Amino acid sequence: MSKKKVVKTAPIIEQFVDLASTQRELADELGAKFLEFCNEYLNEECVLTRSEFSYQNFLPTNIDIEAYTKKPTSDAAVVDAHICNVHFILNYDYTYKEYHDDHFKDELIKFLNK
Repeated sequence: MSKKKVVKTAPIIEQFVDLASTQRELADELGAKFLEFCNEYLNEECVLTRSEFSYQNFLPTNIDIEAYTKKPTSDAAVVDAHICNVHFILNYDYTYKEYHDDHFKDELIKFLNK
């Protein structure tokens, strides 16, 4: 009979794992809020297409969150905002209206602070 090997860990490793888990949960929550904002901002339904972390040695983690309008378009434009370590990107149809990065960022910050 073989014995099961007990893997020991350390509190600092457990804290690191908890932090990574919490970071993912916060990123998911932030993605949901961004999607809600995009739907309201464009007054149409959007979909999240990317929510990924960028890791760099000895620097804080960055996250990119990207959304697209649900309706297909050949007239796509991008508006984006960098807020601290988070990069928000919204792809939309510019046929009807063109948005500007500064206005987008201001409105996004207002929305997130509600």
